[in-house]
Amino acid sequence: MAFTQKRLAGPVAMATSAVNIYTAPTSPATSAIVKQIMLCNTDSATQTATLYVADYQAAAAAKTIFKAISLDPSETTILNLSLVLATGEKISGLASNVGVTITISGIEEA
Repeated sequence: MAFTQKRLAGPVAMATSAVNIYTAPTSPATSAIVKQIMLCNTDSATQTATLYVADYQAAAAAKTIFKAISLDPSETTILNLSLVLATGEKISGLASNVGVTITISGIEEA
């Protein structure tokens, strides 16, 4: 099995309603380990971001991994973690304003 360190998603502007940001590939079957999530507020006002392990249509409190992370103007927050995603699992999320960008780095194993 091959391990590939890579940027899994982004940088991309987050939407104000939940959307899928990264999906562990299904072909070939691939699991992923999310190692770092960077959130950057490019706006001049404080913003928030919420992230889920779920399809955006199934985003619910029970699937929340980070809720309403507050980002001051021009602030970047780095979240270090070891979140394992099975084949087809998704990271989805939303922000209070499209001025929040997200970048996800990690490892894929096919």
